[in-house]
Amino acid sequence: MNDAEQAAQYAAKAATAGADVRATALFRGMAAHQLGQFVEAEKHFARLYADAPGDLRASDRLAHALAEQSAPAKRARSVQLTEINARLNPRNPEVLATLGRVYFQSERLEEAEGALRATVVIKNVS
Repeated sequence: MNDAEQAAQYAAKAATAGADVRATALFRGMAAHQLGQFVEAEKHFARLYADAPGDLRASDRLAHALAEQSAPAKRARSVQLTEINARLNPRNPEVLATLGRVYFQSERLEEAEGALRATVVIKNVS
């Protein structure tokens, strides 16, 4: 059993033990993502996002899970979420790195390069 599988088991136990619902959903989503279970990760992150649409971490994680799926609608939603995050947080290197990744996953290579270059510039200035 690898670390991600163990983490998934611990998260499932925490969920049934009455642990903090948001923290458990985040943990379960992250474990599922590490295991390549992107639909499962999406489910947990979507729940977090629905409860708090302004939560940057929830929308960023949801965007990652959606970008990893092959359905064009999922990738388009990933881009949409990340572009919103980038408009709201234009100097956040993590947001720009996610934007580069989702553009890359959506085969928008020039835009991906621009977002990733901006990430490097911001990181070097900080």
